[in-house]
Amino acid sequence: MLSVRQTATYCQIGTQISLVLDNALAYGRLRASRDDLEEQWLYLESEISSEFNFEDIVRKQFSYQQPWEEPGRPNASVGISGCPPS
Repeated sequence: MLSVRQTATYCQIGTQISLVLDNALAYGRLRASRDDLEEQWLYLESEISSEFNFEDIVRKQFSYQQPWEEPGRPNASVGISGCPPS
């Protein structure tokens, strides 16, 4: 027959083993979710690239973009009809 001390020790060991198993299962689920999200990310990236040719759109937009004003020049005033001057 087990003593009270042995029983308490075995209960603590059982609790720790239970926690280890729960953590291992949770880790497995998280890893599977991460892998699934990574697959979805790669799929969406490839869809955007192939359908919209996103890299070329961004590259062209920034290569042709010209500033509207030279640095240091003040903004021009614009009058709007129907509004009282401020």
